[in-house]
Amino acid sequence: MTSGMRRFLQRISDRALVPGVNLEEFIHALPDSAMPSVYSSLDQPLLTQIADSLKGTEIRRVDIVSPIHGDPRVVVGRIQRMVGDRPVTLYTDSDPEPPRIPGIAEYRVLRKPIDDQAADEPSRIRSVSCVHAKLYAFHLRREVRLFWGSANLSASALLIPGRRSNLDLLVESRLSPVEWNRF
Repeated sequence: MTSGMRRFLQRISDRALVPGVNLEEFIHALPDSAMPSVYSSLDQPLLTQIADSLKGTEIRRVDIVSPIHGDPRVVVGRIQRMVGDRPVTLYTDSDPEPPRIPGIAEYRVLRKPIDDQAADEPSRIRSVSCVHAKLYAFHLRREVRLFWGSANLSASALLIPGRRSNLDLLVESRLSPVEWNRF
Protein backbone atom coordinates (compact mmCIF):
# COMPACT_ATOMS: atom_id res chain seq x y z
CA MET A 1 0.00 0.00 0.00
CA THR A 2 1.34 3.41 -0.92
CA SER A 3 2.04 5.56 2.10
CA GLY A 4 0.52 9.02 2.45
CA MET A 5 3.96 10.60 2.09
CA ARG A 6 4.72 8.67 -1.08
CA ARG A 7 1.36 9.74 -2.55
CA PHE A 8 2.02 13.38 -1.63
CA LEU A 9 5.46 13.37 -3.27
CA GLN A 10 4.03 11.67 -6.36
CA ARG A 11 1.40 14.42 -6.66
CA ILE A 12 4.11 17.09 -6.45
CA SER A 13 6.09 15.26 -9.14
CA ASP A 14 3.01 14.78 -11.37
CA ARG A 15 2.10 18.47 -11.20
CA ALA A 16 5.71 19.61 -11.74
CA LEU A 17 5.41 21.91 -8.74
CA VAL A 18 9.18 21.84 -8.30
CA PRO A 19 10.57 22.43 -11.83
CA GLY A 20 13.79 20.64 -12.66
CA VAL A 21 13.60 18.28 -9.68
CA ASN A 22 13.03 14.57 -10.30
CA LEU A 23 11.46 13.00 -7.23
CA GLU A 24 10.90 9.54 -8.75
CA GLU A 25 14.05 7.93 -7.33
CA PHE A 26 13.32 9.32 -3.88
CA ILE A 27 9.66 8.25 -4.05
CA HIS A 28 10.58 4.69 -4.94
CA ALA A 29 13.24 4.55 -2.21
CA LEU A 30 10.70 5.28 0.54
CA PRO A 31 10.02 2.14 2.56
CA ASP A 32 6.52 0.75 2.84
CA SER A 33 5.38 1.23 6.39
CA ALA A 34 2.37 1.70 8.55
CA MET A 35 2.78 5.45 8.34
CA PRO A 36 0.13 7.68 9.83
CA SER A 37 -2.30 9.34 7.47
CA VAL A 38 -0.81 12.30 5.63
CA TYR A 39 -3.11 14.93 4.15
CA SER A 40 -2.15 17.65 1.68
CA SER A 41 -3.89 20.67 0.26
CA LEU A 42 -3.20 19.42 -3.29
CA ASP A 43 -6.32 17.25 -3.48
CA GLN A 44 -9.02 18.95 -1.48
CA PRO A 45 -9.27 21.40 1.42
CA LEU A 46 -7.46 20.12 4.50
CA LEU A 47 -10.44 20.87 6.73
CA THR A 48 -12.61 18.67 4.48
CA GLN A 49 -10.10 15.85 4.87
CA ILE A 50 -10.08 16.30 8.65
CA ALA A 51 -13.89 16.22 8.71
CA ASP A 52 -13.91 13.05 6.59
CA SER A 53 -11.44 11.39 8.95
CA LEU A 54 -13.59 12.29 11.97
CA LYS A 55 -16.90 11.30 10.38
CA GLY A 56 -18.98 9.18 12.73
CA THR A 57 -17.06 10.20 15.86
CA GLU A 58 -18.34 12.19 18.81
CA ILE A 59 -16.07 15.20 19.24
CA ARG A 60 -16.05 16.46 22.82
CA ARG A 61 -13.61 19.35 22.57
CA VAL A 62 -11.06 20.92 20.20
CA ASP A 63 -7.67 22.43 21.02
CA ILE A 64 -5.94 24.49 18.33
CA VAL A 65 -2.30 25.57 18.56
CA SER A 66 -1.43 28.03 15.81
CA PRO A 67 0.01 31.44 15.14
CA ILE A 68 -2.54 33.94 13.85
CA HIS A 69 -1.54 35.80 10.67
CA GLY A 70 -4.81 37.23 9.49
CA ASP A 71 -8.48 36.86 10.26
CA PRO A 72 -9.31 33.23 11.15
CA ARG A 73 -13.06 33.79 11.66
CA VAL A 74 -14.14 31.89 8.53
CA VAL A 75 -11.99 28.86 9.42
CA VAL A 76 -13.09 28.88 13.07
CA GLY A 77 -16.70 29.13 11.89
CA ARG A 78 -16.25 26.00 9.74
CA ILE A 79 -14.60 24.15 12.62
CA GLN A 80 -17.46 25.21 14.90
CA ARG A 81 -20.00 23.82 12.40
CA MET A 82 -18.07 20.52 12.45
CA VAL A 83 -18.11 20.22 16.24
CA GLY A 84 -21.40 21.89 17.13
CA ASP A 85 -21.53 23.40 20.59
CA ARG A 86 -18.31 21.71 21.78
CA PRO A 87 -15.69 24.06 23.25
CA VAL A 88 -12.78 25.20 21.07
CA THR A 89 -9.63 26.51 22.79
CA LEU A 90 -7.03 28.52 20.86
CA TYR A 91 -3.41 28.45 22.02
CA THR A 92 -1.45 31.19 20.29
CA ASP A 93 1.36 33.65 20.85
CA SER A 94 -0.62 36.84 20.40
CA ASP A 95 0.30 39.41 22.96
CA PRO A 96 -1.97 40.96 23.96
CA GLU A 97 -4.83 38.52 23.47
CA PRO A 98 -6.24 38.55 19.91
CA PRO A 99 -9.65 40.09 19.25
CA ARG A 100 -12.49 37.79 20.20
CA ILE A 101 -13.30 35.29 17.49
CA PRO A 102 -16.81 33.79 17.52
CA GLY A 103 -16.56 30.06 18.22
CA ILE A 104 -13.43 30.27 20.38
CA ALA A 105 -14.46 29.50 23.97
CA GLU A 106 -11.04 30.15 25.50
CA TYR A 107 -7.72 31.75 24.53
CA ARG A 108 -4.39 30.72 26.00
CA VAL A 109 -1.37 32.89 25.27
CA LEU A 110 1.74 30.70 25.14
CA ARG A 111 4.35 33.45 25.09
CA LYS A 112 4.72 35.81 28.01
CA PRO A 113 6.88 38.92 27.87
CA ILE A 114 9.71 38.90 30.41
CA ASP A 115 12.11 41.47 31.78
CA ASP A 116 15.27 40.91 29.71
CA GLN A 117 17.45 42.52 32.38
CA ALA A 118 16.42 40.10 35.11
CA ALA A 119 16.19 36.94 33.00
CA ASP A 120 18.77 34.23 32.55
CA GLU A 121 19.85 33.28 29.01
CA PRO A 122 17.39 30.37 28.48
CA SER A 123 14.51 32.63 29.57
CA ARG A 124 15.62 35.38 27.16
CA ILE A 125 15.76 32.84 24.32
CA ARG A 126 12.26 31.62 25.15
CA SER A 127 11.00 35.20 25.37
CA VAL A 128 11.70 35.81 21.67
CA SER A 129 10.25 32.50 20.62
CA CYS A 130 6.83 32.43 19.08
CA VAL A 131 4.24 29.77 18.41
CA HIS A 132 5.18 28.13 15.14
CA ALA A 133 3.55 24.74 15.73
CA LYS A 134 0.24 24.02 14.08
CA LEU A 135 -1.81 21.42 15.95
CA TYR A 136 -5.50 20.57 15.79
CA ALA A 137 -6.52 18.20 18.59
CA PHE A 138 -10.01 16.70 18.43
CA HIS A 139 -10.90 15.08 21.75
CA LEU A 140 -13.06 11.99 21.39
CA ARG A 141 -14.32 9.67 24.10
CA ARG A 142 -11.19 7.48 24.42
CA GLU A 143 -8.57 9.16 22.24
CA VAL A 144 -7.34 12.45 20.88
CA ARG A 145 -7.06 12.67 17.11
CA LEU A 146 -4.19 15.04 16.47
CA PHE A 147 -3.63 16.69 13.09
CA TRP A 148 -0.25 18.39 13.00
CA GLY A 149 1.91 19.93 10.32
CA SER A 150 2.42 23.15 8.40
CA ALA A 151 -1.19 24.37 8.05
CA ASN A 152 -1.88 27.40 10.22
CA LEU A 153 -5.32 28.63 11.19
CA SER A 154 -6.10 30.37 7.90
CA ALA A 155 -8.41 29.95 4.93
CA SER A 156 -5.48 29.63 2.50
CA ALA A 157 -4.10 26.71 4.53
CA LEU A 158 -7.28 24.84 5.51
CA LEU A 159 -10.09 25.78 3.14
CA ILE A 160 -8.61 26.29 -0.35
CA PRO A 161 -7.39 23.29 -2.40
CA GLY A 162 -4.95 22.96 -5.26
CA ARG A 163 -2.68 25.57 -6.78
CA ARG A 164 -4.61 28.50 -5.26
CA SER A 165 -3.85 27.32 -1.73
CA ASN A 166 -0.80 27.17 0.42
CA LEU A 167 0.98 23.85 -0.13
CA ASP A 168 0.43 22.41 3.33
CA LEU A 169 0.60 18.99 4.98
CA LEU A 170 -1.08 17.59 8.05
CA VAL A 171 -0.26 14.26 9.66
CA GLU A 172 -2.91 12.47 11.69
CA SER A 173 -1.85 10.78 14.91
CA ARG A 174 -3.85 9.13 17.65
CA LEU A 175 -3.01 9.81 21.28
CA SER A 176 -4.48 8.81 24.57
CA PRO A 177 -5.93 11.69 26.61
CA VAL A 178 -3.07 11.16 29.10
CA GLU A 179 -0.47 11.56 26.31
CA TRP A 180 -2.15 14.76 25.08
CA ASN A 181 -2.29 16.22 28.60
CA ARG A 182 1.42 15.49 29.08
CA PHE A 183 2.11 17.26 25.81
